[in-house]
Amino acid sequence: MALIPGGLLFIGAFFLTESPRWLISRDRNTEALKNLSYLRNLPEDHPYVIEEYQAIEATIVHERGLVGAGFFGPLRTVFANKMLVRRLLIGSSLFAWQNGTGINAINYYSFVDPAAATRHYLIPAPQAYYLQINWYRGNQYSPPDHRSVWHQ
Repeated sequence: MALIPGGLLFIGAFFLTESPRWLISRDRNTEALKNLSYLRNLPEDHPYVIEEYQAIEATIVHERGLVGAGFFGPLRTVFANKMLVRRLLIGSSLFAWQNGTGINAINYYSFVDPAAATRHYLIPAPQAYYLQINWYRGNQYSPPDHRSVWHQ
């Protein structure tokens, strides 16, 4: 069942066009104009397509002037500014510490069974959703199987 969305994504990927912005950033301008006109369903010489193409091109020229081209241009800009390095460290450490607190386990096992308030189950979230739907529908509660229950 889980292969269906992945299979649809795999098949659909063959019908995607490359981003005009990415193509312009790689100096593939004719392909960018062609893809932009395809995406907008307008001819390549339509004023709207030409205006958008020129706006994308001007934005990329401006960004290259600020931080430089390539992969290492933005990295050099970030690490040259002390304030940006500080922001990067704060954001990265918040991410790491959040995972270190165990919040993912709490989010995964966060379900209180209203029908069995005296029982202490840790039920994984997908099964908890199923149990909660059945409880609201008035179905009888049945404890989950041994693979997903921890009895206290």
